Amino acid sequence: MWQLFKTVRLALPVITLGLFSVSLHAQIDKQIPRPKKYLQAAVYDSAAGIKMYEKLNVALGGDSVRYTIKGYACTDWVDDFYENGQLLHHGYYVQGQLKTYKNFYDNGQVERHFRLLTLSSYQMTLYWLNGKVRSDVAYVDGQANKTSEYYENGNAEFFEEYSKKNDYLVTRKFFFENGWPQRSTELLDAKRRRYQFKEFHENGQLEEEGILIYHRDVDDLIKDGTWKTYDETGKLILIQEFSVGQLSSEKKM
Repeated sequence: MWQLFKTVRLALPVITLGLFSVSLHAQIDKQIPRPKKYLQAAVYDSAAGIKMYEKLNVALGGDSVRYTIKGYACTDWVDDFYENGQLLHHGYYVQGQLKTYKNFYDNGQVERHFRLLTLSSYQMTLYWLNGKVRSDVAYVDGQANKTSEYYENGNAEFFEEYSKKNDYLVTRKFFFENGWPQRSTELLDAKRRRYQFKEFHENGQLEEEGILIYHRDVDDLIKDGTWKTYDETGKLILIQEFSVGQLSSEKKM
């Protein structure tokens, strides 16, 4: 009888220690930060896409630093996930800032891809949810040098290109959603910064054409020389004369 009681008493500390160990592990487990998981509705903006990582992209002017759970600046590849388990972000970090990365929609489709081309040039491509390209931008020394944007149906919406040193515009074009040209500005003379401008009606007919020149005082392109306006049938209806942005005469046809 005494032996049985003694055995039970010896076993009690072991049982108590086991319960204490389980409790301690549970408390510690609650204190460990867990990687956050996301919902697409919380991270996606219909106008800008998934832009939450742009503040970490030093090449595009971002100045924020990402830290690990332990408080160190992120280095190497880092992944973030949606609540459904799909990959949201796959990025390579150096001292907490992004160097190259891809973001994804919660269906697995790529939302954007940023990559370095050279030490001073890089490219960002955005995609619509249907997989078609939304925009494609080539950057040089932190500035957009060549930009292409597209409607969700895949047709071109906008195109713009600057000189190699980004010091003047080379071409700028807008398009209607059906693919027809809307207006264009094309460089004619780089030294004098003279451009040919054209605007079109939605039916494809030319609406207006003339010369634009760069004016340093207003830092913009202004009308110069002869400008012509047409109706939707292509008939010439107005001729205007400009001198450095000022209308000097006009003639209705």
